[in-house]
Amino acid sequence: MLDRRILSLLLILLAVSICGCSGEGNPVVPVDQSELNPAVAGSDSQAGNHYLWSYHLVYVDPTDPEGVSIEIVPVRQVAGHWNALSWLEKWPCTDCLKLTNIEPSGNGTILVDVEITHPFQSLNLTGFDVRGIAMFDASANFPIAGLTYPDRSLGDGALVNADGYTTLYNSTTIGSGPDGLQGYIKGKLATIQAPSALLNGYKRYVTSDTENTRNAFYAGDSITVTHEIDMPDGAFVFGYAVDANWAPPNVKPVVYPMQDFGSDANCPEPWQIKVYQTPTGLGLTDIGGETWLTIDVYDWQGGYTITTPMVECPDLFEGIVYPDWEEETNEYTRYKTPIHNELLADAGEYKCLVSVEDSENAGAPDWLDLTAYRIFTLPVTEVPVVEGGWALTWGGGDNDSATDVDFDESGFMYIAGCFSETVDFDPGSGVVNLTALSSRDGYISKFDPYGNFIWARPVNRMSGTYDDQSVAAGGGCAYVSGTWRDTVDFDPGPGVDEHTALGNYTDGY
Repeated sequence: MLDRRILSLLLILLAVSICGCSGEGNPVVPVDQSELNPAVAGSDSQAGNHYLWSYHLVYVDPTDPEGVSIEIVPVRQVAGHWNALSWLEKWPCTDCLKLTNIEPSGNGTILVDVEITHPFQSLNLTGFDVRGIAMFDASANFPIAGLTYPDRSLGDGALVNADGYTTLYNSTTIGSGPDGLQGYIKGKLATIQAPSALLNGYKRYVTSDTENTRNAFYAGDSITVTHEIDMPDGAFVFGYAVDANWAPPNVKPVVYPMQDFGSDANCPEPWQIKVYQTPTGLGLTDIGGETWLTIDVYDWQGGYTITTPMVECPDLFEGIVYPDWEEETNEYTRYKTPIHNELLADAGEYKCLVSVEDSENAGAPDWLDLTAYRIFTLPVTEVPVVEGGWALTWGGGDNDSATDVDFDESGFMYIAGCFSETVDFDPGSGVVNLTALSSRDGYISKFDPYGNFIWARPVNRMSGTYDDQSVAAGGGCAYVSGTWRDTVDFDPGPGVDEHTALGNYTDGY
C-alpha cells in the first residue's frame, strides 16, 4: 500500500497549487511605447475601480546599474490574482518546483516537502502572499455558501495542514479572465478530468527573514514547505493553479521590499483567519450546550475593508451566525459569537466554515472571489445519563436565598436570589466569592444542564434587596427583575451604572 501511495505521489505536482511570483521576460527590442505605460497597457475588463490588466505589462527600468532593462510582468492590482503556472513548468525554468522528500507521517498520512524556487532574480519582482493551493475532488459541502470541499472522512484526498482556504482557480473557472489566465489551468501532468472541489486548502510560501513582515517571497529565493496529504481512496484526480500577488513597486530598483512596495502588492482579501473556541461548561453536547468562538481576521488593508464574518455549521444549527465585533488591533480584527448545538447533533466532530469577504468583492468578476475562508472543527461530546439526579448548595454565614430559576434553549440554568456578607457561589471544589455591599445584595448564577457551576454575578449592590428576584432566560441572554431602594450600581463588572430610587420605599428594576 505504501509503495502504491508513493508512486501515486508522482502526481503530487497536480495536487499542489504553487503560488507563483511575478515574471521577468527576455529583453524585447523594439518595444511599442504604449506597452510601457500602465495606464494604456490594455485593460480587458473593469470591476468598479479595479482594472484587470492583460497578461503582460512591459516595464522599463532606466535606473538599472547594468543598463536599461525591460521586464515583462503580470500586473496584480487590487482585484487581480494571476495564474503563472507556465513560469514553473515552461519558460523561464522547468525545475522551479521540486519534491525534495516524501515520507509517511506515522498517522496514516504522507508528508511531502515541496520546494519552489523563485524563477527570477530581480527584487522588483518580489512576490507577496504566495500560496500553494492543493485541489482535490469533493464529497462534502456547505449548503448556504454553496461550496463543495474535500472531506477525508468521506474518502477524499485532502491537505491536512492547510493554512487557509480559497475558491480561486477551481475547475469551474476554466478559461476565465483575460486570456483565461485567472481561471483553472491544467498542468502538464494533470489528467483530463478537473478536480471538483470549489473550496481548496493552501500552504504559504514566505521567505525566512526577520524583516519580512508582509509574507514576501523574495526574488531568487528557494522555499521548502511540508504538505501533509491524506491520500484518497481508489483512483483520484489532482489539480493545481498558481496564484501571484504583485504590484509595481513605488521605488525602483527595489532594495527594501517592505518599504519599496505599496500595500496593493499584497492580496486584498484577509490573508489569515484564526478561530479559537472556549466551551461554556461542558461545551457542545448531544443535548445542546454552548461554546464561544473568537475569530481573529488578519487583513493588510485593515478591518474597515472587510465585511462581518459569516459562520456556517450545517450539522449544528440552521442558517448563518454573524459574530459581534470586539476589538481592532494593529494585527487583526477580533469578533466573538456563541455557538449552540441547536440541531442536537450526536457526539462527534463537525465541520464549520468562516468566510470573510473583502468589501470590494461585490465589484469583482464572478470568477475572482476576494473572500478568505477557514474550515474548522467543533467537537460535540456525549453526556452520560445521571441516575437519581443531583443537588447543589451554597451560602454563607447569614441569610441567603435562591428565589427563581429558568432554563435557556440549551438547558443551562440561571438562578436568581439574594445574599449577605461573603458567599462562595461555587458548589464544587472551586471558590468564587462575592461580598455584599449592603445588608443584602441580589445575584444571578449560571450552571450547565448537569449542575456544573459556570459563573455568578452580583445584580444590584448597595441596595438592601428583598426576596423577590426573578430571572428569565432565552436567546443566550438572562433577564433579572426585582425591587430595590436608595442608590444602586447595576453593573456587575468594573464599570458603574448607578440609579437612584425616587422615593423612600422600593422601586422596581
